[in-house]
Formats: sequence, structure tokens, C-alpha cells
Amino acid sequence: MKHMSRMLSVAVLFSMGLLNEAHALYVGGNPLSFTDPTGLATQEEIRRATSTLRCAHPADFRRTARSIGMTDLGSRGSGRTDWLNNVELNSRIYGGSNTRVDHFIHDRFLQTLAHEMLHVNESPGSFLLSNQFRMGSPLGQLHRRLDDRAEEMITPKLLDQYRNSLNNGDAGCTCSR
Repeated sequence: MKHMSRMLSVAVLFSMGLLNEAHALYVGGNPLSFTDPTGLATQEEIRRATSTLRCAHPADFRRTARSIGMTDLGSRGSGRTDWLNNVELNSRIYGGSNTRVDHFIHDRFLQTLAHEMLHVNESPGSFLLSNQFRMGSPLGQLHRRLDDRAEEMITPKLLDQYRNSLNNGDAGCTCSR
């Protein structure tokens, strides 16, 4: 189903003129991948995204992840956080450690990172409940609430701030942090 959704997204982008043959060539002839195989610095993007989120929402992100990396999670979601506060983002969606996140999915990237960072900042009891009782169970509402909060955080202003940090080489933050 996710593959069908991406195919539909690509078809819509092509029809709107936002995606063209040049972009298809740029992504190795596979526009469904939404990744740039020649890109660089995903770790830098993660650092800037983390800084942008922490600056915009300091009360939500008092603690930082022990590590944030890319790994192939297959179709098991966009990201995950373990008990030691290590965050892994899905390289199938966002690219590997040497692949830039595609401009078209910066909002999804930031939302996933915000979601996982919210897990890092949960109490151990909340973390247990929100992760052990996923979306399908009655207690899945805790996880949905966390996901809704992450979605609320990704405003056009925050997205612009993140993109400016990538383009201008700043830290992604204009506050005193």
C-alpha cells in the first residue's frame, strides 16, 4: 500500500509539473525512491534538523537522543527509538548516511525525527505504554497522541527555518541554544 501511495504521489507531482524527467534522472532513474544517490551529509541534515526542532520546541526536547542514525527498517515504519534512546530513521525512506533527504519529503523527515525525539523525552512508563501498545490496541491512543504532537510541530515556519539552515550553513536555530 505504501508503494501505491508513493506511486500516486509521483504521478501527481509529474502532472503538476513539480517533478520532471530531469528529477527522474537525478534520482538514478527511479523517482519512486525520492533519494539522491550522489548526495552527501545526512548526518549534517540530522544535526541541523535536531537543532531546529530543539530551538523551536525547547520544552518538548530537553533531552537529546544518544545517537541518531539511518538503517533499513523495511516496511516497519519511518523510525524507531530503543530503550537506550538511540534513534534510527528508515534509510529506505530518507536515504543512507551519505544520501541527502529529498526536498519533497523534508516535512516527513522532520515529523519522524520529532516523533522519535518525543519518545526520547517521554517518561519510562509512557515510553513503555506508547511503544508496547501500538496503534491497533486501545492504548495505541498514547502513540497516536505523540504522533499528532509531532505533526503539529512541523509548521511552514519551522520547515523554512530548517531549509534555511541547510542552504545557509547555519545551525538551524536563531535562539540562544
